[in-house]
Amino acid sequence: LFEDIRNEPWYKNTLFVFVSDHSHDGQYIRPIQHKDRHRIPFLLYGDVIRPEWRGKVMHRIASQLDIVATLLAQMQLPHRQFPWSKDLFNPYSPQFAAYNFPNGAGIVTPEGFAGFDNRFPAFRVTDASDPAQAASLLRSAHILQQQAYNYFIKW
Repeated sequence: LFEDIRNEPWYKNTLFVFVSDHSHDGQYIRPIQHKDRHRIPFLLYGDVIRPEWRGKVMHRIASQLDIVATLLAQMQLPHRQFPWSKDLFNPYSPQFAAYNFPNGAGIVTPEGFAGFDNRFPAFRVTDASDPAQAASLLRSAHILQQQAYNYFIKW
């Protein structure tokens, strides 16, 4: 693709955004509640990227929802109309990613992750060794899921 378009007049002014779809069943056996099943790559590519940022890898916890605020902020455009999106280049943006799937949800933070499935209430997946931390993460996941539903219902 890039060999075919490299000489197009718009090429040097284009930012290419690559984001994969969600995970799937594959060689790794993971429960649907596990954070690694929902991890997806995000790549920005193009001559419009400042040289000092080229080849850099950011290890921030984020979600695909954060792409909108990140790109709009770089163009100095407002992004408040996207309340679920955070600017990944803003060092003060909280690091978390919420994920959901049929009948359940989860959250990833720097402190750990937790996921649940409403069909199997006793089965929780977390990397928190402290039960209080696991409970706090699960509560955050429940709250975010409920807020997302409330937001959707208002539409």
